[in-house]
Amino acid sequence: QQTEQDILDWIVQQLPAYKVLSVDWFGGEPLLHKDIIQRMSQQLISKCKEFGVIYTGAITTNGVLMNNQKVIDMFKDCQINNVQITFDGGQSAHDAQKFLNNGRGTYLQLLKNATLFCKSNPSLKLRIRVNVSDANYHTIDALLHDLEPLKNNIVIFFRWVYANGASNWTSYSEREKGNNPYRGIYLLQKLALEKGFAVDDQYDKPQLRFSHCEADSQGFYTIDPLGNLYVCVHEYDVKYAVGNVKQGVLEDRLEDYIN
Repeated sequence: QQTEQDILDWIVQQLPAYKVLSVDWFGGEPLLHKDIIQRMSQQLISKCKEFGVIYTGAITTNGVLMNNQKVIDMFKDCQINNVQITFDGGQSAHDAQKFLNNGRGTYLQLLKNATLFCKSNPSLKLRIRVNVSDANYHTIDALLHDLEPLKNNIVIFFRWVYANGASNWTSYSEREKGNNPYRGIYLLQKLALEKGFAVDDQYDKPQLRFSHCEADSQGFYTIDPLGNLYVCVHEYDVKYAVGNVKQGVLEDRLEDYIN
């Protein structure tokens, strides 16, 4: 509760310098704490109105708990208009990676939840992130087939599963990348476009390379559960923090990180 208040206080202090506040809730799994999302969102929305700042909300979730109208209505109440869920390939590949404690895969539940969201929000586009690896690359066509009924209500984007601390630096995407790590993604984008899907293309096509990092964005910060501040979404070791919500941004830490 104290950290929550400290985060709110720090954000409110920044508001006079900005025209827009965009808040993205992500994990672990943010929908495990819907009460926090509701509480903080309502306070931030109120403060933004007070300061004449535009408020936008987003959430990145595994999608499992988007299984009832109450959650969908919460998104509307909290002005969360950008919702992203993740598939790990077709059903066989996805369920081998994403399953509940009882061992049941989550693929069919995600399709059902995605349908509920799309029917409840016909004016919004549900963002579908597809985690791509050597193991699921050739199941993407089956996934697109199953998403066909939602084609007009979703936007798809593809990302390789990259090696990181959580995977003990194991690479799951070597064989299908080929010589250029983004050519394999381009081929999936092409497949989806040919099937009539909208694709979020964040790549520099001539060079086939990823063209954006959040650290390049002025005013972008990630806040961890302890209130530490980061400028990159991939670094959560406290040694990479550029400050915290109690002290604010430490300019020497920010310069060291960027340089």
